[in-house]
Amino acid sequence: MNTKNLYEKDDYDIYSIYYTDKECTQPYTGHVEEYWNGRLSWEEDVVNGFGEGLRKEYDDIYGMLESVKEMRHNKINGLGFEYHRNGRIASISINIDNLPIDYCSYDETGKLTEEFYLSEPFYILGIDTSRIKEKIPAMREKYNLKKLNEEILKYGKPMEYGMPIYPIQCLDDEKGV
Repeated sequence: MNTKNLYEKDDYDIYSIYYTDKECTQPYTGHVEEYWNGRLSWEEDVVNGFGEGLRKEYDDIYGMLESVKEMRHNKINGLGFEYHRNGRIASISINIDNLPIDYCSYDETGKLTEEFYLSEPFYILGIDTSRIKEKIPAMREKYNLKKLNEEILKYGKPMEYGMPIYPIQCLDDEKGV
C-alpha cells in the first residue's frame, strides 16, 4: 500500500508508525511503499504499524537499490547493506536499535576501506551503548561480519552465508557477480 493511503504518527526514533484511520487508533499491517516523483523510494513490511523485516531504500533519481536493512519494531536490528550506484556493496553492518555495532565499508571497486568493531567502552559517536551491551554477543554470533567481509572481498558479495543474503544488482563488470 502506498503511504499516501495511510495515516502516520511519529515514532520519535527515525521511522513513522502507520495507521488505517485518521485518529491513528487502528495500526496497519501489510506491505508499505513510498514514491517520490513516480519512482519507488522505499518499501517495507509493517506489523501493527511498525516496520518489521526487510526495508529496501532506492535512489530517488536513478531508482537503483541503495540499502537493505533488517527492521524490528521500527529500529534497524540485524544486518544492513548499502550499495554504490554500480551495484557493488558500499557497506555492511550489524545494528542493534539503530546503532551500528560493527561495520565494513568498501569503495566502488570492492576494496575494503574501513572496518569497525565496537569494543569497550561502549560508545558510538558519543552515544552510550551500555543499554545494548548484553545484545551484542548474540547478534555477533548470528551474523559473523568477519566471515561476510571475507566473502565480499573474495566474491564481491556474500555467498551462501547467513540469513538473509540480500540482493545485489547487476554489476558493470564481466564476472557477472
